[in-house]
Amino acid sequence: MKFKFEKLIIWQKAMDLGENIYKMSKVFPKEETYNLSSQIRRSYITLLKLKLRSTNS
Repeated sequence: MKFKFEKLIIWQKAMDLGENIYKMSKVFPKEETYNLSSQIRRSYITLLKLKLRSTNS
């Protein structure tokens, strides 16, 4: 069963962006695994949550 927000184009594009971010960050140098990769992934999640919150208001 899909949730209503999953039909939103912004949600679908955000999921595509997230997949791309995770794929790109996998090829970063090993010394960046816990620094840059982690920061980029956390930033993406935060932006997604903020955007979804603003569309629900």
